[in-house]
Amino acid sequence: MKLLAIDTSGRVATACIMAEDCILARIATDDKLTHSQSLMPMVDTLFRMTELSVADMDAVAIAQGPGSFTGLRIGAATAKGLASGVGIPVIGVCTLAGLAANLVTTDTICPVMDARRNQVYTATYRTENGILREIQPPRAVSVTRLIQSVPTDRPIIYTGDGVIPFRDTLRETPGVVRFAPIHRLKQDASSIAVLAAARYVPGMADDYTLDYLRKPQAEREREERMRYADQ
Repeated sequence: MKLLAIDTSGRVATACIMAEDCILARIATDDKLTHSQSLMPMVDTLFRMTELSVADMDAVAIAQGPGSFTGLRIGAATAKGLASGVGIPVIGVCTLAGLAANLVTTDTICPVMDARRNQVYTATYRTENGILREIQPPRAVSVTRLIQSVPTDRPIIYTGDGVIPFRDTLRETPGVVRFAPIHRLKQDASSIAVLAAARYVPGMADDYTLDYLRKPQAEREREERMRYADQ
């Protein structure tokens, strides 16, 4: 099968083309351009590099969240627009699972994405017989709550953009603590592609739901104003 994968859930915009068991081409950027500016030029470049087109794809995979609300919507809209034009499905993959899949380790993997307001999006995973298994489900929690709740029967390896601002606090996790190397720390569309390919079935329908984990900031602020107004 051939698959285009997109991840715009965080600061990094990344896309790749996978054919069978090979990543043919991959692009990632962490610059000042918005995802709406950078994503389609990246996809066009991938198709030129591989001499393929969206018509050659069997599916389009996306990171379905958690992550940036705007980034997730841009990725989903782009994927749906490409896929619907040629009648192929969109397959969603949890952003946190994608981050965990960047690593090959026997440690417990704990992706940490900065969710602002001193919270992080996180989950825990382990690789068993070559298959990534979810140990704790995705959730939005404070960093303090995170380090109190992760399983400590194995070393913990933290990954994700939340490592950068919260590294010192994460070091306080009981037990052995490690951090992913910088080239495995952020989103990678190739991991989204591999996880999506494992679920692909010929003739399948769209299989994705954007997962924000929290309400949008504007909605939270509106609810706060309404509570104050009722007092």
